[in-house]
Amino acid sequence: MNLQLSSLRFFRLNSINPTSSSNFRHYHSSKLFTIKSSLPFSPQKAKYYKELEAAVNVVNRACRICVDVQKSLFSDNKGVLEKNDNTPVTIADFSVQALISLELKNQFPSIPLVAEEDSAFLRSNNLADAVVNVVKDNTSIAHEQLKDEEVLEAIDRGGSDAFAFEPKPATYWVLDPIDGTRGFLKGGGALYVVGPLL
Repeated sequence: MNLQLSSLRFFRLNSINPTSSSNFRHYHSSKLFTIKSSLPFSPQKAKYYKELEAAVNVVNRACRICVDVQKSLFSDNKGVLEKNDNTPVTIADFSVQALISLELKNQFPSIPLVAEEDSAFLRSNNLADAVVNVVKDNTSIAHEQLKDEEVLEAIDRGGSDAFAFEPKPATYWVLDPIDGTRGFLKGGGALYVVGPLL
């Protein structure tokens, strides 16, 4: 498969309520936001080309979630929480982690994930339903086939209790769903990063 430069543009039609994902829809337009992605090398020159290609594709969808959630947070602060270490976390953090975890596990079930968030914190703050709805609206897995609990388990897949490392080096994904949540909350030109590492 030839990976070509892709460019997608997204905008939001209506105001978004972070506790209801029915407005989290993505439409092609020339307004607001452009995502460009490509791998800078050919399949013959990369040991993990299929994995990297899948990661680029799921990160594109994760960025769409971030754009929609970020806009909703400016009108309603319900999707922002503070963790025990006094750092902010949003429904975008959890949604991105769940989406990336689900998609990569679906394609590469033998590669474990190390990630930042866990669903216990999300459940205790009554935002699980909002995250589940956002993820179901953005996953390639059929909506009716994906159970709510599977979305929450996908968040926990990357937790410290999810697996044990072998003594010799192995291949695994590392994910900080939104690196720079404070910048993400500021909006505008503030920088934040969504990207898994392999």
